[in-house]
Amino acid sequence: MKNTFPPDCKKQTAKIVLLGIGLQSIDFLFKCQSKFEEVNVVLFEKSELGPFLLEALLMARDKNLLSTPDKNSTFQVENITFTFIPSSINSIDKEERVIYHKRGKQRYDYLLIEEAQVFKIFSNSDQSLTALLSESYKADYKVDKKNVVVIEGHDLFAISIAIRLLHFGIVPVIICNASRLTSKELPEEEAWLIGKYLKYIGVESIFDVHLNFNSLISHKNFLEIKTSKNKTLHAHSIISASVGFNSNGSMANSNGIILDYFGSCSTDTLDVSKFAALLNEPFDERAINKNKRHYKMNGTWPCSQCFFNELEWKSYGEISPNCGQNTHNFYWEHPGGEVSFRMQYGKSDLLIKGLSFLGIPFKMGFIEVMLEAKCNAHEFIERMNEGLANSNQVTDVYPLIKKSFGVEFKDEIKKARDPFYKRILKKWFK
Repeated sequence: MKNTFPPDCKKQTAKIVLLGIGLQSIDFLFKCQSKFEEVNVVLFEKSELGPFLLEALLMARDKNLLSTPDKNSTFQVENITFTFIPSSINSIDKEERVIYHKRGKQRYDYLLIEEAQVFKIFSNSDQSLTALLSESYKADYKVDKKNVVVIEGHDLFAISIAIRLLHFGIVPVIICNASRLTSKELPEEEAWLIGKYLKYIGVESIFDVHLNFNSLISHKNFLEIKTSKNKTLHAHSIISASVGFNSNGSMANSNGIILDYFGSCSTDTLDVSKFAALLNEPFDERAINKNKRHYKMNGTWPCSQCFFNELEWKSYGEISPNCGQNTHNFYWEHPGGEVSFRMQYGKSDLLIKGLSFLGIPFKMGFIEVMLEAKCNAHEFIERMNEGLANSNQVTDVYPLIKKSFGVEFKDEIKKARDPFYKRILKKWFK
């Protein structure tokens, strides 16, 4: 994502239409906060669960969504107002910046198109998932082990939904077809630690390659799921985000099952799953640029964070498992598995390209100052203890990270340096 706003130009209001909800679009909206007094966002979404799923993603950014008392389907978080329009889109006039939909038309300043992920939500007809959430909210978050909701998926979207369900006192079960929880954003080591943490706080994870949604058990009002390993689950509802999810063909038409789609606002005239871009006349350079791997926003390093109840994962710059031959990836994990630290830096210049921390809080502004000063990896490790917010981690965690980095750093220097005799020859024959 690239800064295309004019410098020192703060407008009063931005009208943004958002097609598809994802972590990338949520991050971009919060970047707009510094440029506008008010940000009005319109989301096209048919499902009644739109506010719930939006709130789940906002909680993963440590933000709370508040409903507006005087308006239906309108919600507020800081200076951003979200309004849901339950209608399908017919067409988009980019020149006039107007979206035509079944209920009328919507004007916009900026159109943000996210890579939409369609969720299928199965519930029994006696009590939908929306009704269960309403009842659980009134019950003051008391956990009811009978209220099990299965989430099929393995990315941060699925994890965010599970965490949000916990706040309603509902038991979430994540089912994915991988050996561990993974996502586009979390590297696999951090995802493994998050999986252990989720299990500790009450989120079960089941790894399987094939699922079958058999039937509704009418006398108990449960939906039945069977895995390829013959494990049977009984759930109140199923939230499925996977293409590989297999359901009985009659389920969608069954009178005992409610099938709800989330992310189904588009029509054949607009396939929002194929691209992501911010569209309007002044934005000739795409605000979301997938081809450019390294970027900055407003002159600062891009930052991303997720909160898993009390556990925080935060990243700066680019953290990628495929960092390339010219980049070294240093990863440290606490022997007890509670926290982890990752740093990616150039092998030749040692300059930091990305940082991420799981369960390691830093003092506000410390990381930004260190990165803007263009300190190298070795310098950052030497001063890292100055920025740790938790005094216990200064004595218990920092020495372990420093020692581990010192060992790897020496090995990397040895690999990069020429043999001793070549260095002697270069010194004498310059």
